[in-house]
Amino acid sequence: MMKIEVRFQVLLTGVLLCCLNAASMADDSLGNKEHRIPSVEGPIHVDGILSESFWENALKLNIGFEVRPGENIEPPVKTDVFVAHTKSHFLVGFRAFDPEPDKIRVRYCNRDDLYEDDWVAVIVDPFNDQRRAFDFFCNAYGIQGDATESPQFDAAWDAIWDSAGRVTDEGYEVEMAIPFSSLRFPGSEGELTWGFDLIRRYPRDQRYHLTLFPRDRNNNCYWCQSDKMTGFRGVTPGRNLEFDPTMVVIQNQTREGFPNGDFENDPSQEDLGLTVRWGVTPNISLNATVNPDFSQVEADVQQLEVNEQFALYYPETRPFFMEGADFFNTRINTVYTRSLFNPDAGLKVTGKSGRNAFGLFSVQDAVTNVLLPSSQGSNFAALDEKNIGTAFRYRRDMGEASNLGAIVSDREGEGYFNRVAGVDGSIRLSQRDRVGFQFLGSQTQYPSEFAADNGLGEDQFDGYGVDAVYSHDSSGLDYYIVYVDMSPELRTDMGFNPRVDFRGTDFGWGYTWNRGAESWWTLLNVGSGFEYWDEHDGDFLKKGYTFWFDYGGRQQTELHVNGIYGSQTYGDLQYDDRRMGFSGSWIPLGNLYLNLDGNYGDRIDYVNARPGRRFRIGPGISLKVGGHLRLDYFHNFERMKVGGEELFTAQLGFLRVNYQFNRRTSFRAIVQSGFYNYNTELYDEGWPTEEKVLASQLLFSYTINPQTVLYLGYADGFYGDEDINLTQYQRGVFAKLGYAWVI
Repeated sequence: MMKIEVRFQVLLTGVLLCCLNAASMADDSLGNKEHRIPSVEGPIHVDGILSESFWENALKLNIGFEVRPGENIEPPVKTDVFVAHTKSHFLVGFRAFDPEPDKIRVRYCNRDDLYEDDWVAVIVDPFNDQRRAFDFFCNAYGIQGDATESPQFDAAWDAIWDSAGRVTDEGYEVEMAIPFSSLRFPGSEGELTWGFDLIRRYPRDQRYHLTLFPRDRNNNCYWCQSDKMTGFRGVTPGRNLEFDPTMVVIQNQTREGFPNGDFENDPSQEDLGLTVRWGVTPNISLNATVNPDFSQVEADVQQLEVNEQFALYYPETRPFFMEGADFFNTRINTVYTRSLFNPDAGLKVTGKSGRNAFGLFSVQDAVTNVLLPSSQGSNFAALDEKNIGTAFRYRRDMGEASNLGAIVSDREGEGYFNRVAGVDGSIRLSQRDRVGFQFLGSQTQYPSEFAADNGLGEDQFDGYGVDAVYSHDSSGLDYYIVYVDMSPELRTDMGFNPRVDFRGTDFGWGYTWNRGAESWWTLLNVGSGFEYWDEHDGDFLKKGYTFWFDYGGRQQTELHVNGIYGSQTYGDLQYDDRRMGFSGSWIPLGNLYLNLDGNYGDRIDYVNARPGRRFRIGPGISLKVGGHLRLDYFHNFERMKVGGEELFTAQLGFLRVNYQFNRRTSFRAIVQSGFYNYNTELYDEGWPTEEKVLASQLLFSYTINPQTVLYLGYADGFYGDEDINLTQYQRGVFAKLGYAWVI
């Protein structure tokens, strides 16, 4: 059996080897051209027509490189870009030429739902530190999308800015006017230098990615290669004060004495809330909220939860937490804001000064949800009491693209606390080599009654977690090694770590081949690896040889195949673990998107602790009709057998119909269904033969910007089993009004 000391020696050997590579690190730059951005004056009228006089004085650039699928070659279409600024706004205009304008893929859609269209984007790194960037996208109608990169792409971030676009006889034009109050940048009376990129996505038979500057695929730092723009003398975000009052009204009805009782009104909810954002300086932002609006307008997509060993992860969609959320991301998930269920008030401050970045938020929550993890499974529990949850993050930039950081989370309630602290880092050793790590420690104590009910000790207990990785990335050969150690007592109650009491390594390699758009394939990748995990008392958990294959080709076809050949334990028994999975997508027509994923192989029946075989398949289709209507349908089917007999089948369906009247107004209908059939002869007594669930949501929305919104909606839920027909048990209507008042 491989011991922890051997694993750690392997990790240290990898680190030493990559440190030797660092001595021969080459220059990052392919070009790093510097451009001077002019200051202009005049009224800003954002209409998608580049006719204002100040555009004549703007800096003119050309998106001159195709970087995918080709590598730094001449692009198939021409794109002129105009860049300037006033005292209050950053201005960008695009003139995207197209030899066949009738083939431009564009439609009216919701914000942040444009990425399958033709689009253009400006990406800026205002601190010029290669750590965090702000992305602004527009399709040909000027529909907005925005995100942050740090370096993960996070579309949850929203900013208030203006844009417009129109299709022309020569292609399309887009105007963007981004207030400096929506950005973070160093405070200075002199000139500033920003990293930036200009991008055009041109989706036809291939998905062409066109950019301002060339890319070196052997360089793991994208922003180290970027062009720079200098100027912005004397710009400020103004008073940068934003008030966002909200009003939410909800009226639900619940069927008393289900399934035959009558509907009765639940207590109505009328909530007035206020969130205030103040740009204390150009690089420090303060958010405060009282009775905040944490309503979710977008319903969570259901996931198959039958026979799952560990708790499922759901993404955050609530506005207060999405601001600066990427900054709290670390290798070990220490801050998972969905654990904060019903906050009464909150405070958040984020900022950066020089090489130092920091973030802090504190929230009083009316409910204390707790994730109880182990090596064999996890489940949720709740303490019926308030708590105060606080998280602090600090990061120090090192060198050109490295950093060291610290994170602290603390949740306090009556007779309960969970305190977590740790350090982390990402060290760039060369253009191709990087080391990442995080070390955590935790202290936890639960109330006596809760501890007794869940088989936990009443005394305080301490735990730790370690996660480290070395990776080598190039245009051809990649390889990596990961070491993870999570003690049995580690708890991150404000994070999401459903498995503890394990340690082990995972290492592997991959090789990539790239070709240009003229080939039937544009990308091929193959790789394999090995993983080994055990518990802290030395008991074996799992091991396996892994492999994968990726393909990219015409009609934007993508295919990923993966598998494992190994074994694992559950309880006191060891089981085979031999599985294969796949996922793929295909866009045969500009308005039709198809995808399919699935897997087949060994699967433990976790309810009865016995071996089984699982088959799962999930087809999906998206169809755009005209420029306004979109239909999406996804289906998941899962069947499991034990001893050759069918144990259960489960099906989930998700249908969404969205009609976008114009840029601001839309109507959406969602229907989700679930059907479960169980072989009761293979379960203990009391297991149902079947279960049925159905939920629907209707929503009318009028959106001016992410905070100025009007939503009117209806939602309901149905349930049934072998004795009860599918019967409605809950229904309700809701309204939400929000307004952004910017000073």
